[in-house]
Amino acid sequence: MNKFKREAIRIGMRAAVRFPALLPRALAKYFKKLWNKNQLENARALYAAGNFSPRKEELPHGMRILDLSCTSGFGESVHPCARYIPEGIGEGRWRYVMTLTPLPQGIEYFENPEFLVSADGEEWRLPRGGKSPLIPAPSDWVGYNSDPALHCEGGKIYLIYRRSEYMRSGASVRLLVTETEDCVKWSAPSIMMEEFHGERELAVLMSPSVVRRGGEYFLWYVDGAGGVFSLMRARSGDMLGWREASAAEISGLPEGVEPWHAEVIEKDESELLMTLCYQRAGNYKSDRGIAFASSRDGGVSWRVFGDAIEPGKYHFCKKSLYKGSLLRDERGAFRLYFSGQDEENHWFTALKSSGLPL
Repeated sequence: MNKFKREAIRIGMRAAVRFPALLPRALAKYFKKLWNKNQLENARALYAAGNFSPRKEELPHGMRILDLSCTSGFGESVHPCARYIPEGIGEGRWRYVMTLTPLPQGIEYFENPEFLVSADGEEWRLPRGGKSPLIPAPSDWVGYNSDPALHCEGGKIYLIYRRSEYMRSGASVRLLVTETEDCVKWSAPSIMMEEFHGERELAVLMSPSVVRRGGEYFLWYVDGAGGVFSLMRARSGDMLGWREASAAEISGLPEGVEPWHAEVIEKDESELLMTLCYQRAGNYKSDRGIAFASSRDGGVSWRVFGDAIEPGKYHFCKKSLYKGSLLRDERGAFRLYFSGQDEENHWFTALKSSGLPL
């Protein structure tokens, strides 16, 4: 595609995003579709030419960048959620499972959930018979899926994810859930929650995380409706009918930051742990960090502890960090999976298995 045509599409796309009321809906959708297809062509050309790979750098003991080139995102990925299943699951009796989303060139249209398996939590692959991505991109080339999370219970894996669909006068944002017993065959998705907003007010129902305690399910997610980002908590008896959604309290965050993406796990019967990716208020594109927090009242209130992981120390996360995911491995030690963005805007997912403040 020549530069003139690409620039014309870019201008049309920006107008469709920034001034949705000024363009006929069909025209706005047309520009978005052209832009996403053009971005895919450029990404494929970049990776096919061999111009992309993580910059070689010396990382400390217990930290490594994962090779996730088996996914549809050419190895670039964000938003990991990893789980350890002691008894294993699926044909390979896989003990480690993970979901994440590709993000080649930062294009949200390709941010559709993947599902990977591993024997050791370090080398990852698609399960035999699995597909990439697990959740396909919308056929209209405009909406997208994002923010996946896993919940494991009773020999099943539940995949929760967020779908944004553009409609006549705004967009629908849903949390959906699908399940599997063999890592390959997944159920039809069911709706957990749904909200309708204007096209520029879609920072809602972000980064869901589910924990079951005392016979009930608890859900945490980040909501940025109205431009103020809060960590929300809701409860349910069946993972579908959620009630009592209210903002959780977080103490100890640095001044001037707000929640972006979070994940909650159970440490023991009395304590919950959370990895909280936070952002500078008003800066939604970069310079995000990852903090750790604890709750002893069921996730109603949280206390930040230990040292946060800030961007900039290593090249692979020089520009920013993304959501983190904690698990306890076969030795009882904690592992942190998280994503980072380098100075060329590529996203990598890394594993940190030592030096955590836990």
